[in-house]
Amino acid sequence: MGQQVKTVQNTNEVSLEGLPQGVYLMRVTLEGGKAFSDKVMKE
Repeated sequence: MGQQVKTVQNTNEVSLEGLPQGVYLMRVTLEGGKAFSDKVMKE
């Protein structure tokens, strides 16, 4: 639906606990400003 569902900072792990099953787009931004995006499926 295009809504932000979670934001975390200063961690190497992201928990999907509490989120419903589905496909999520994860965007990671590093300290230097470089950003990566990937799809994650929670079953």
